[in-house]
This record gives sequence, structure tokens and C-alpha cells, in this order.
Amino acid sequence: MLTFKRFLKIFVPLGVLLAGIVLAIWYQEAIKEKIILETWERHRINLLKITLFKDVESIVSDVLVLAESHEYEEVTEYGNSDEFQDLADDYLAFFKRKGVYDQVRFINVDGLEIIRISYNAGKPVLVPVDKLQSKAHRYYFQKAMRLKHGEVYVSPFDLNMEHNEIERPYKPMIRFAAPVFNSHGERLGVVVMNYLGVKLLNHFQMVHVASPGRVMLLNKDGYWLHSHDPEEEWGFMFEEKKGRTFGNSYLGAWHRITKEKSGQFSTADGMFTFETFYLLQEIKSPEIGTNLVPDDSDGKQKAGQYYWKIVSHCPPEILNSGNHQFLLRTLLPLYFAAILILAVGSWLLAKAGITRKITEEALKENVAKYRQVHATAFDGIIIANSDGNIVETNRKAEEIFGYEDGELTGSDLVCLIPESLRDRHLAGIKRFLETGESRVQGKIVELEGVRKKGEIFPVELTIAHFSVEGHAYFSGTIRDITNRKLGEKKLLLAKKEAETANRAKSDFLSNMSHELRTPLTSILGFANLLLDGNISEKERKCLKIIHTSGSNLMVIINEILDLFNVESGKMELEETFFDLRVTLEKSLKPLTRKAEEKRLGLFVLFGPNIPDGLIGDPGRLRQIILNLVGNAVKFTDTGKVTVECKMETESCGLGSEKNNPKCQESKTSIFPAKTCLLHFSVRDSGIGIPKNKQEVIFESFRQADGSSTRKYGGTGLGTAISKSLVELMGGKIWLESEEGEGSNFQFILPFKCLACEPKPKKNMSEQIGSPQEAGEEETEKKPESSRPLNILFAEDDPPSQLLIKTALEDVGHCVEIAENGKEALEKWKQGEFDLILMDIQMPLINGWVATKTIRDFERGLQVGETSTKSNKSASHVPIIALTAFAMAEDEKECLNAGMDDYISKPVDLEEMIQKINKWGLAQ
Repeated sequence: MLTFKRFLKIFVPLGVLLAGIVLAIWYQEAIKEKIILETWERHRINLLKITLFKDVESIVSDVLVLAESHEYEEVTEYGNSDEFQDLADDYLAFFKRKGVYDQVRFINVDGLEIIRISYNAGKPVLVPVDKLQSKAHRYYFQKAMRLKHGEVYVSPFDLNMEHNEIERPYKPMIRFAAPVFNSHGERLGVVVMNYLGVKLLNHFQMVHVASPGRVMLLNKDGYWLHSHDPEEEWGFMFEEKKGRTFGNSYLGAWHRITKEKSGQFSTADGMFTFETFYLLQEIKSPEIGTNLVPDDSDGKQKAGQYYWKIVSHCPPEILNSGNHQFLLRTLLPLYFAAILILAVGSWLLAKAGITRKITEEALKENVAKYRQVHATAFDGIIIANSDGNIVETNRKAEEIFGYEDGELTGSDLVCLIPESLRDRHLAGIKRFLETGESRVQGKIVELEGVRKKGEIFPVELTIAHFSVEGHAYFSGTIRDITNRKLGEKKLLLAKKEAETANRAKSDFLSNMSHELRTPLTSILGFANLLLDGNISEKERKCLKIIHTSGSNLMVIINEILDLFNVESGKMELEETFFDLRVTLEKSLKPLTRKAEEKRLGLFVLFGPNIPDGLIGDPGRLRQIILNLVGNAVKFTDTGKVTVECKMETESCGLGSEKNNPKCQESKTSIFPAKTCLLHFSVRDSGIGIPKNKQEVIFESFRQADGSSTRKYGGTGLGTAISKSLVELMGGKIWLESEEGEGSNFQFILPFKCLACEPKPKKNMSEQIGSPQEAGEEETEKKPESSRPLNILFAEDDPPSQLLIKTALEDVGHCVEIAENGKEALEKWKQGEFDLILMDIQMPLINGWVATKTIRDFERGLQVGETSTKSNKSASHVPIIALTAFAMAEDEKECLNAGMDDYISKPVDLEEMIQKINKWGLAQ
């Protein structure tokens, strides 16, 4: 009896204390799990709202862009005009690029479809004219026609209907429409875009996969637009589903959700998290500059009544599952084990009078065991004997493979290994037991495992071997890496998407360059032609301003293209022989007149031992010099600009290096030996650059001061391009400047040198364009004229046709125009032409296809095929590309297509005539 009483005095207080500790741990874990779940659900709902905003914002931007096209004024009825084709091409290109629309249409003021692009058999198709319809009585046309400029009509989100029946499979649809006006403010019609809502709803589907809760999208009446159960969706579209609403399923929750814009609360049905997406209010922003108009555009329905509800629902079983599992699988087993140990220990203490020290040591041992179990719980652990039977596992391993407690013990290890790997596994165990050799022991390897239900998944495995009383055992530490592999796939997908965006950027830049160069050809060309005529001084002054402005715009376009080519790695360097002095003098000639107008001195200095013969890219060197000297002249009002070139380190390899002091090994490790390092500097006495602004001067579109941009003009690309080109050529560039005291841009470039001995010069300093040298310049050799040529000019732009035809006929050539590639082929087959000028982007057949057809035809005649035209010979007709495509790869593409030469727009008429004369003389 005394022993039992003593046992109770020890056991009862400790048992109550242990129960309190277990309950406290369980309560804290429950609170932590609830906070994590609440935070996660709020984050998901907010992320979905942002995603909806971005999707709708993009759609509104698309419909406004199409509504603002200038080609609608010319295309107001059916036809095959160039303007109609251009607009159709724009629609098709837009449809292919976006890929989220079912239809894009332009409907005129009479309600007749003029253009309709439909998504058919996996690709956009231009609907034939005879299948276009009248939409005058359709609600979206009538409502959109009443809108003002900049307003966009938005239809309800519902399922598409065909012939008064719901289209199957279901096609969720939202229609966006905007009115089209001409330059006088008169209505021309309506642009209508049918947006496929599947993309928008897919965001909700993806969230389902990674979430314990159920995410849904509701309209303002509580009908499901998206639900985890497809049978609940689109109830308002079906008579038999009219009563299936969120409000009928969760009346109390719906009452709170409709009253508040956002929130989170719990009821007996679980936890609800929601946000309200006001479509007509949130898309109204300065960036878009427009208003969205709801389905009832007469003003009866306010923007605040047009909304969707984004709702997440976590049922009670999901909310409590983690707490119950933690309690049942962790705390209660530990508690009962501890109670048992406590009971035994208390009884032994009561019976045998165990001392405090023994109690403390036992407690420390139990705590150490608990910590050890806790530390190894993150990864699964499986121990098997030499026969391949599992003798022990931890709970984490059973969870990974989908088994219940203790279910794996005694099983064959091969049940966790896919059939394709079992033979290798058995062979590895046999080899280790026989030879002690293991290919995986002590290493982390990635393999595949198989769960109880047959699912194969990736694992990370580490195997160790140990012996107990002469028996061999294998211990495997397993980690499920499914999530990591999914993350790697997402990263790869993101990389592909970034590459796609970069290609889209390249295509956009190429198209914009093409569209700008074509009108610039007419502006600059006609200005040149008029300047050569008999005009008044006032007209000449105006034309010079037009020509100068057009040339400045062309410089900006070229600078942007150069910067893009360098940054995208498309810029290629030449390796050609050139004379350094001639290159620098020719580079500075265009700037002489500007310097003289500002009464500035423009000087070039050459240091001693500068070699004349170099191998490198003289064109890029000229571009660097032009950019830096052009900036120096622009920002200098008085004084002078000096360009200096001297030898930094040179090694030309002629004779013995010991006997030739000019030939030295390069001491700069970043450049190879036998390389000339030339040090260039461009000094001016201009406004200078503050110290705190000198870093940004080499960034794109940046100048030292915003006021400088307004006073001196320019894009701020010159120094950025120069820096990119210098680094591309293997050099370096830097700046030394003081505000108000001028600037000194310096750069070092490596070149291969062929001649060490420089040509003798009377003076080491030369002033470019000075009166003393004007009479000493060599007379430029005029290009040799060819015989009058019969030229076929393929071009669809009327101003370009008139310009080139006038310029060539003025020098004695005969020019025949072809409006497109198809007409060019027909005229070539019917006539005899000495040369063809071929545009690239033309209707019906483009220039590349036309050229390939001509070359194929010529090759067929050369191998003995019979010509359909008696007057057509097998001789090679020269074809010169005359195009506004001016990207780095465009010239190569033209030459690869079979063309003989390349001229980019805007056309330099003198250069064009020289090339034509060259090919005429070659014939």
C-alpha cells in the first residue's frame, strides 16, 4: 500500500503535466497551421485577381489598337484593294500573335461584316467575302455603335451559342467591341473581338492542383463560372440548373460575400476567402486611357454592379486534417509511450527508491531519443537485410510510398522499385555481397520509385551499409523530389517563354524599321530630286530642312537597330584590310561642315609608328568615331575638337623583335601577342560632364542632363552604341571630363597590323577640311556609266515607284513597274530585262519567292529544259534587293535567296545608280 501511494504521488502530477504539455503543443501547432492556411489562401485569391486584371487589360488594349488603325477609312466595303489586303494581313498577324481570340471582325456602319478572322482547325482563317454576314440587329453591334471614342463595350461572360443552341464542347466567351472613327470624327463601324475565356479560367484550374482548398469564380448572381465540379458551372445557361447557385449551397457565406468587397471568415461549412473583381472600374486607368461600358450601355447598370467574385473554400475536413493527423500520428503515440515509460519509471522509483540522479539521466536519454527521431523525420529511412527484406522504416518513408504504419515491415524491397530497375537492383546486391564493390554506396543518386498505388515518381537516394553481429544490412535515405522536378520544368518553360518574347521583340523591331524606311525613301528621294531642279531659294531652304529632318530620323532608326543587333548578339565583325589614316579622314569629312558652321577647329593627330595597313572592321571604327566626334561637335560651342591616335602596344612580327624596337610583345593579358593596340581619344572644349553623371552617359537613351536633350537634341544612343561596339571588338572605353572644361572620350582597340613602317607625313597634326588642304585633296574618281538598261522594278508602294522610276529615267535607263511579285514574274517571262530591282514585302508573291522562281527557271533552261517562251534565254539576270528590311540578317537572307546585290531603304539614289551601272558594265 505504501508503495502504491508513493507511486501515485509521483505518477499523477507528472502525468497531468505531460498531458498539459501535449495539449499546449497541439494547440500551438493548430494555431500555426491555421495562420499559414489563411495567409496562403489570401495570397492565392489576390494573385488570381491580379491575373484577371492583366488578362482583361490586355484584351482592352488589343481592341483599342485595332480600332485606331488608319486603314479603316479606305476599307469600308468588300473588295480586294491593297488597303483591304493590308488590313486583313494586320488582322491575321494580330490573331496569330495573340492566340486567345475565337473571332476578330470589322463591321461597317450598316452592320455588314467587312473582315472576319476565325479560329478554324487550329489556325486563323480569313473568312471569304461570300460567307460574311449582316450583324445589324445583333445586340453587341447596336450597343457598340452608340459608344464614344475610346469606350469599349463588354458583354457578359457566358457560353458561345450557334443557331440558338449552346456550342459543344463548351466555349466560354466574352465579347469586346469598340467603335471606329475616321480623322473627321465620323463613325466607320465597329471592331468586335470574341475572347476565348478558357485561358482566363485555366488560371483557376492551375491553382487547384497546388492548393488544398477549392477556388471558384462567381458572377454577381452567384452562378459558378468556374468550379472544381464542372456540373456546377454555367447554371444560368441551362434551365435545369437555374437553382444551382453558390448562394443556395452556402446561404450564410453568400450573404457575407455579397455585402463586402473582400474578406476571410469561417463558418460551419469551412473557411471562405474572397475578393471582388470590378471589371468596369479596375480596368479604367491612365495607361489605357479608356472607359469600359457594361452590357447595359444605356446607363441603367452602373459599373459597380458589374463584377465577379473570386472565392476560395476550405472545407472543415481540410482545415482540421493537419491537426488531427498531428494529434493522432505524433502527439498521442508519443504521449502514451511517455505515459507508459512514466508509469514504469514511477513504479520502479516507488518500489526500489531510485535516486534523483537516475531519474535525471533517464530523462536526458529520453529527450535525446526524441530529438534524434525528430531530426531524422524529414527524409524517409528504410533498412533492409541482405535478403532484400525490409526490417525497419520511419513514418516519413511510409508516407512517401503511400503505405500505412508498419505495413512495409517484412516486405520485399523490390515492391518500392519499378520493374525496369529491379534486375539492376538485385544484381547490385549480389555483386556487393560477393565482392564488396558498390557503384552507389555513399553517393547521392536520382532514381525512380513506385508508390503503393503504382505511381512512379522521382526520388533522391543515399545508400549505406553496416553490419550487426555479423549480419549485413543496407540503410537507404529517400527524399521525394517530385516538386523539385516540377520546379525545374517550370523554369525551363519560363526560359522558353522569355526566348519567345525576345523573338517577338525582334520581329516588332524589324517590322517597325520596315514601315519607317519605306516612307523615308520617298521623303529623302523626292527632296533630293527637287533640290537638283530649278526652285526658289525659299523652296530650297524648306527642302533642305525636310531632307535634314529625314536624315536625322534615319540616323535614329539605324542607331536603334545597331544597339539591338549588338545586345542580341546579331552584330558580326568583318576582318578586312584598310588604311587607318584614310578611314579616319573619310569618317570625319561629314562632320567638317557642322564644325565650320559653329566656327570650331576639327583636328586629327597621329602619333609616331602608327602602321598604315591594319586588319579589322573599318566600318565599326568609323561608326565609333562618328558617334563620339559628332557628340563633341554638338556639345561644343567655342574652341576645337581633336581626334588623336597613338600606339599603346604594337607587335607586327617583321624581322627580329630584338632588332626592331617597334615590334614588341603585348603586355596586356586580355589581348593576344602580335597585336597592335591603338589608343584613340576624342577631346573637346565643350560643356563637360559632371562627375556624378559620367556613369550613365554610356547607358541607352541617357544624357548627362535632361536639359541637354532639349537644347542639343539626340537620342542618347551614340555613346551606348560606341561602348557596345568597342567591347564587341575586344577593347575598352572610358571618359575623363570636368564640368565646363570639356570632355575626353578614350578607347583602346586591338588590330592585326601588316606594315610597321608608316607613310611619311609632312605634319603630325592635320586639320580636316582646312582651306590649305582643300586644293591638295585627290579628285574623286567618278563612277563609270553603263549603257542604257532595260530595268524591271517590282514595288507595291506608289511613291517609291515614282521616285525610283524618275531617278533612273533621268540617267537614261528604261524602267517598267510591276505592282507585286506575281506581276513581276509575268513581265519577266514576257520581256527581256537587263536587270531587276526587287522589293521584298509585296502582295500575292513576295520578293524572296519571286527571285527563287526566276533562279529555278534559269537553272531549268541551262540543263536543257524547254522554255514556254521562245524569247526567254537561260542567261542569268542580275537581281538587286531594294527593301526596307535592314536588320543584320536581312542582307544575308536576300543573297541566300539568289539575289546578286542589296540596297536598303531609304535609298541613296547615287549609291543605287552606281550599283546599277556596275552590274550593267559587268554584262
